[in-house]
Amino acid sequence: GCSVEGTDLDTRYNWKNTVGPVENRPLNENRWQYTFPYRYLSDYYQSYGLGFYEFFLLCEDFGAEALPVLSCGLACQFQNDDPSAHQPVDQLDSYVQDALDLIEFANGNVDTKWGKVRAEMGHPAPFNLKYIAIGNEQWDSIYPEHLEPFVKAIRKAYPQMKIVGSAGPNSEGEQFDYLWPEMKRLVDDFNGLVEGVLIIVHEHHDDSWMNMIQHKNESLIKTQLHSHLADRKCLELMIVSGDGEDVKRMLQEIHTANKASYIKLVRN
Repeated sequence: GCSVEGTDLDTRYNWKNTVGPVENRPLNENRWQYTFPYRYLSDYYQSYGLGFYEFFLLCEDFGAEALPVLSCGLACQFQNDDPSAHQPVDQLDSYVQDALDLIEFANGNVDTKWGKVRAEMGHPAPFNLKYIAIGNEQWDSIYPEHLEPFVKAIRKAYPQMKIVGSAGPNSEGEQFDYLWPEMKRLVDDFNGLVEGVLIIVHEHHDDSWMNMIQHKNESLIKTQLHSHLADRKCLELMIVSGDGEDVKRMLQEIHTANKASYIKLVRN
């Protein structure tokens, strides 16, 4: 959790220090080093002996999906009230690159820079990483501002990757109420490839508008199912795949027609 953030950015969890020979991995101060005043000795460190490579191996052995968590450029907010403690949004490139490189380390071919590192450590086959989390228990507007560059870059390079964010340190309250819509806004981003199932319910007697939209967007609709429901309703199920902006435009056309009683895109 908070180890990802670090007491300050210099002591954040840096995954690139957790790969390679264990004996060469540097020692890092633990986030909880100075938190407990009753501790008389400052001896709470991270050896990086268990790094992301070992974590991925463990998940593989368990048959579990790995969820690595990376810094979004915010030091622990409980510890740091000063905005200068955090990385400015316009200087996040190296942090974003760390996230992209971790995905390459987990999934890249052996002829890529980080895929080669994984292979040299003894695992030439990819780990098939599906999820990555950016940030820990962050809050306030500073978090979505920092998260958005990661979302855009990861979706552009790895459209199928599932990105996990945070709605604050609590499951209710002011911070949660603010961040939950922000997380939904970022999830609804349509950059890059968008795939999913589009579900539409509309009146049976009026489907000419639906036919027109389907014909106009036939390049996005890979297959579809039309079914009659009770109360003279029709169900449309469409498998859609294409550029996010085109999918977004089609959804806007469906909403603008104001003929459907239910519209939902379940993204892959």
